[in-house]
Amino acid sequence: MEMKRKILVAGLLLAGLTLTVFAQEQAPAQGRNRQRQQGSFQQGQGGERPQWNPEQMRQRWTERIKETLGVSEEEWKVIQPRLEKVMTLSRQTSGMRMMGRGWGERPGATTMQTPTQEMTPVQKAASELEKVLANKEAKPAEITARLTALREARQKAKSQLAEAQASLKEVLTPRQEAQLVLMGILE
Repeated sequence: MEMKRKILVAGLLLAGLTLTVFAQEQAPAQGRNRQRQQGSFQQGQGGERPQWNPEQMRQRWTERIKETLGVSEEEWKVIQPRLEKVMTLSRQTSGMRMMGRGWGERPGATTMQTPTQEMTPVQKAASELEKVLANKEAKPAEITARLTALREARQKAKSQLAEAQASLKEVLTPRQEAQLVLMGILE
């Protein structure tokens, strides 16, 4: 009888432990689902998976920066356009492919571009390179030309980024500049 009781207690403890572990694993997933419903994700049509909304994500990120810098509305009116220019040029020069082939999206969509935005020179050059690479018959000289064009577009964007960062630094306090360096927006 004592042995049966020990086995029963051990079974109950094991079941309780299993349920606790399962509940802990489910909590982060539920948090992610809440974020999708509240923030950067929009519900798809007809019960589809939620779609990522880059505009909402940018807006939330910008609000976070404004709060971190502790600026007034008048200061923000001066800082915001310069900050947005830096952030746009930074995305162009990073070489990151936020969308595009390899990330499960359409060919030619190489950055966080919304359908209404015009393609930047870097995006255009990247799209042209992707088109050439999609052609298995493409000649090496054609690939090299498109690759060179992409590198030149990125180099030009890097120069523009350096100018934009200098312009942004002109209107920041040392504390604000340090905050943006910590956030990876300035170097």
